Amino acid sequence: MTLYGELKDRFGQEYRPRPAAWRIAVVSFCQLVLSVTLANAALSALDMYVFQRAYVRDVWLVYATPWSTLAAEAPPRSLGGIGLEAQLAGRSVMLPATAGMLAFALLMIYFWPAKQSVAMRLFSVHLAEAFAAFGAAAFVLRAFDGDLAGIAILAAAGVVCIAGEWAVNNLLTNVVPMRNPAQRAGFWLLRLIPAMLAIGAASDLARYETGMLCAGGLLLVTLFANVARRPAASYVEVVEPEMREAAAAFPFVAIAFTALCVWAFGFAAADRLPRAFDAKNARFVVPAAALQAAYKPPELETPKPKIDIHWSRPKRR
Repeated sequence: MTLYGELKDRFGQEYRPRPAAWRIAVVSFCQLVLSVTLANAALSALDMYVFQRAYVRDVWLVYATPWSTLAAEAPPRSLGGIGLEAQLAGRSVMLPATAGMLAFALLMIYFWPAKQSVAMRLFSVHLAEAFAAFGAAAFVLRAFDGDLAGIAILAAAGVVCIAGEWAVNNLLTNVVPMRNPAQRAGFWLLRLIPAMLAIGAASDLARYETGMLCAGGLLLVTLFANVARRPAASYVEVVEPEMREAAAAFPFVAIAFTALCVWAFGFAAADRLPRAFDAKNARFVVPAAALQAAYKPPELETPKPKIDIHWSRPKRR
């Protein structure tokens, strides 16, 4: 008796449906590209919030690509006064922002609300790993100076990624052999290596060094998670174990989404100038120029004297 019922093939042997290796590779590649795009979009929204606290008014820039973020296209260090204000504002929001991203990642790993199919559970974990690595960890790595808070956030992001890999292995052990480290490393290679190489290469072309670091760090952490622990027995019902529909649908979604990103936000390697969408004014703009034009620092008021001196002539006697 299997988790899928009493299934027999034509020779009377027990039949256990499982996904083909190429389907796992294709679905994981597309899911990771989409997940990293969403994580970079969330990080870019956080960047815009930081710029708003740095006295940038009348614009709200939207930027979403798998190869860069808003702060990478408009580096604070090159923006003069805006950059100094943004660095100070970023320090104050680092802990709550990264904690929120890591909490969201844990919710995706353990409380995914959608259908419990193999493809959708993989997507929930890939989304969680993207928010932990390309969201929380990237926010710290872009201006990391070795402080204790930054180290703690990086460690927490690594723990979340490890928890995600263990959840994936507990799922896949119901449909594919995952008993020894070599088998787990093989499926890790299929799932993560192609996507992280592609995202790392695209980040390099976009001169987003943090994206390359996050891709490499995610590979190292998840490889450790796969070889360090054997998946626990998980007697759960698995829906759509062969992943036929997912392998057919996700490539179309990923290709359309990536093409939209290139058209809307540009990509230097494709001879398209990087730009962002100004949601307040409904137009596409160059990020650095738009931020500098919208920078309105508070005016310094000239202090008034607190003591009024009234001169008078002495009275004659």
